[in-house]
Amino acid sequence: MRSQIVKWVPAPILVGIELNPGPHRGRHISTEKKWEIVNLGKKPNPNYSQIARAVKVERNTVKDVLKKYKETKSVDDRPGRGRKRIFSEPEVKKMVKKAKKGKCAPQIAHESEKRASPETVRKALKEGGIRYLKIKKKEKLSEAHKALRVEYSNKMKRYNWNKVLFSDEKTFYLGTMPGYARQDPNNRLEKEKNPYPKKLNVWGAVGTHMRTKLYYYSTNLNSELYSKILKSRIKAQQLIYSPKCPKKIRKNWVFLQDNAKYHTSAESMETVEDLVGDHWIKHPAKSPDLNPMENMWSYLDRKVKEAQPKTIKSLKRTLTQAWNALTWTYVAKSTRSMSRRLQKCIECGGQRINY
Repeated sequence: MRSQIVKWVPAPILVGIELNPGPHRGRHISTEKKWEIVNLGKKPNPNYSQIARAVKVERNTVKDVLKKYKETKSVDDRPGRGRKRIFSEPEVKKMVKKAKKGKCAPQIAHESEKRASPETVRKALKEGGIRYLKIKKKEKLSEAHKALRVEYSNKMKRYNWNKVLFSDEKTFYLGTMPGYARQDPNNRLEKEKNPYPKKLNVWGAVGTHMRTKLYYYSTNLNSELYSKILKSRIKAQQLIYSPKCPKKIRKNWVFLQDNAKYHTSAESMETVEDLVGDHWIKHPAKSPDLNPMENMWSYLDRKVKEAQPKTIKSLKRTLTQAWNALTWTYVAKSTRSMSRRLQKCIECGGQRINY
């Protein structure tokens, strides 16, 4: 019997075809595209294929988006699609209490019954409103200072602070930059620190409806220089008034300064009385938290750190631009908080308050 010979023929080469592409991986589409699909789907007898071609997505995606919108009237993802939370809400509250008592994330993770990393604990604390921030330092007040602050707060808590011009001075340094920045832990940002940076001293005053121009000086402040600053800045015709400033306040405003020696010297007080008469407030010592000008300095300091000027001239320009850009709404928010500040000062027995 003749053997049958079978000729082997190789399979044809498949050009441009993936043999096993596997399941299709869905793509996330933007919220804008989802709303575009919804708007197109509101037309009479919507055609999923036409909408898919117009928006450049798959037909099933159009179907899912319209179905979700019909059920929830929203295009947002439904809750509960992420990974299940390790810690319950009561457990997070317990961790927050421990953190407020000074325990760090690794300690809290070690004490937890659940096996969680310190990073997981940090995220849970962040959700609970706890942030890793610098510890604020404040000057210790004597009992005498606390008593004066309480006395002042009781006396002035119902005062009309809208007519007060708050004044203060501050020193700004070249080369300052934000203390924190998002960075790679393995490649930390570095900046050389100048032990003797150039500085610029600034005086300014602001109220709910008025402000002065800033005054720049490079020497140490004394009574003579302070008198010169006041004469050049707080005369009524030199002030800058808000568009909504009442006429009464233009003629009857009150000046406030702190109790620094060069403010309360005989020469300085003579200048104050010549300029404003008896319309000035005796501010308690060591009470920057009761002066809204500190909020203005904080705002200017942030602007300087953002701009990072390299010269005194550019520092002056940055400060002047930031000062002129201060909105009256922002200023009023700070000055009108005085009643709350004083009440809080009374409640905590004259201690420093967080303002």
